[in-house]
Amino acid sequence: MKLYTADFETTTDPADCRVWATGICTIDDDNKFFHGNSIDYFFNFARLHPDSTFYFHNLKFDGEFILCWLFEHGFNHVTDRKALKENCFTTLISDKGQFYSLEICYGDKMKVKIYDSLKILPFSVEQVAKGFNLPISKLEIDYDEKREIGHVLTKQEIDYLRNDVEIMARALKVLFDQQLTQMTQGSNALHDYKNTIGMKNFKRWFPIPEYDYDIRQSYKGGFTYCDARFQRAGHRRRNRSGRKQLVPLSHVLQPAPVW
Repeated sequence: MKLYTADFETTTDPADCRVWATGICTIDDDNKFFHGNSIDYFFNFARLHPDSTFYFHNLKFDGEFILCWLFEHGFNHVTDRKALKENCFTTLISDKGQFYSLEICYGDKMKVKIYDSLKILPFSVEQVAKGFNLPISKLEIDYDEKREIGHVLTKQEIDYLRNDVEIMARALKVLFDQQLTQMTQGSNALHDYKNTIGMKNFKRWFPIPEYDYDIRQSYKGGFTYCDARFQRAGHRRRNRSGRKQLVPLSHVLQPAPVW
């Protein structure tokens, strides 16, 4: 399965709300960058790369444009993933409007998945670049500039687009290389904890209660927050082999001791 980061640039005019640029970067090789000047470019790319997963940073925003495109092009929404067939798609969206994932079926064995990288790294692109000490940073463009349909991207716009998707590709690769491949930061934390203590201990220490079925619909997850005063910008630690490795932001932005 191929993994990519993707991003849309959109107009700011409410009377002309559309995607004017698409950027895509391969997570395994951030030198592979692709771009186009419409939302159609993304869907054509996805169709040509089945069995791929795309990560948008803040899917709640980009997802609105994706859903509109799908409905406008005759795709049908299904709630049961088993019923996913050609020209159908399914979504995982909370009752609060939080987008987690979409899965689109173009045909037999031609499916693509779309996830929200903000659920894995809940920081701005600028913060991610700084937190991971990346050699590139977020750039700036004039977001309100008038751009007609078919606008030819300038070098400044292409560079801006590339840095956005490359920053997220580089950061996600650090996590994926450490087997932190779950859909959300919370799932990664739980997965890592289970691996740390072992599944045998986890099942013994946290047995499923008999009343689980009765209350499961009331589960709403949780929230943790670190006061900015106690966050550390980043550090390196030695792994089990003795080599130094970059600790992801999800591990680094944690309380520092206060004496």
